[in-house]
Amino acid sequence: MGRTRKRPTYYEASCLRDGTVLSAMPTRKPATRILKRDKKRIDLDNIIESWRTSGVELRTADERRFRFFDIITNSLNNRRNIRDLVLPALEGISRQMAELQASISRIEERLGR
Repeated sequence: MGRTRKRPTYYEASCLRDGTVLSAMPTRKPATRILKRDKKRIDLDNIIESWRTSGVELRTADERRFRFFDIITNSLNNRRNIRDLVLPALEGISRQMAELQASISRIEERLGR
């Protein structure tokens, strides 16, 4: 069995104005010269291009609305939620651990260790 390559996947996404991803579609990463030429940037979720909308069109129960790649959409939303909710808490914990380590070092110095 061969080794699987861990290559990042890039997306084009349709989003609400608050950043909630409604649908996403995998795409190839454009060449660097194309990114520069079109003044595009790749965000933290590997979204190359996003179309932002107010979501007004989602208020109707229109049969023609399609939901593409729901699994990808959920994954992107989870990544954003983790980054927004969990990472700040982890940074606080890391800061507290550093303070505790400094306190332990001072105590050990006083004890002569």
